[in-house]
Amino acid sequence: RCEQAHCSHLCLPRPDGITCACPTGFRRVNITHCAEDINHFLVFTRKTDIRRISFDGVERADTVLPVKNLKNAVALDWHSDHPGHIYWSDVSKDTISRAEWDGSQEKVIVSSSLDSPAGLAIDWITNKIYWTEAGINRIEVALLDGSMRCVLIWTGLDRPRAIVVHPKTGHMIWSDWGAEPKIERAGMDGTNRTTLVSTGLTWPNGVAIDYTSDMIYWTDAG
Repeated sequence: RCEQAHCSHLCLPRPDGITCACPTGFRRVNITHCAEDINHFLVFTRKTDIRRISFDGVERADTVLPVKNLKNAVALDWHSDHPGHIYWSDVSKDTISRAEWDGSQEKVIVSSSLDSPAGLAIDWITNKIYWTEAGINRIEVALLDGSMRCVLIWTGLDRPRAIVVHPKTGHMIWSDWGAEPKIERAGMDGTNRTTLVSTGLTWPNGVAIDYTSDMIYWTDAG
């Protein structure tokens, strides 16, 4: 019967016949078709895949995004530009890539002279990508297609890890988990560098900004 139902996503049996159903993160358009309807979500990487959890419904099931050829993806960010893109770095392949939300148009945008790109962040206002390189201790920026690449900071770093940007204030913030772990801030052009936190840290490997309250949050693997 399901072959004749023409359900766009799920066809489920019931005592009196069948019914078409929508998976998590989709809304019903008509009796047979569903459309994606995700406004609040979490997207994350698990090294060999990228997943998304919708917060719009009561379910919290995760969906694997159809991105291929991941070996050790550790950094991830997204851009809400139409049709929407995800960006990730792979420290095993030493590449930075992007794809559309449906996994199409997958492309490596940076691959030369990279060594452990462990953190990346998207500036969604001026359309740039920032990343850290723990292997050669530097922070770089480029346009979203990887062109116009520029090294911003190359001194005083020891295994830079996570990075976030605050375009409205013009700042970037990153964690450094070397011999003297710290969390630093600088202008998005690399100037006016200052240390925000330098005590009570072991391996600060995740940083986030609450853009409403202008608060910084971090995780410490130590």
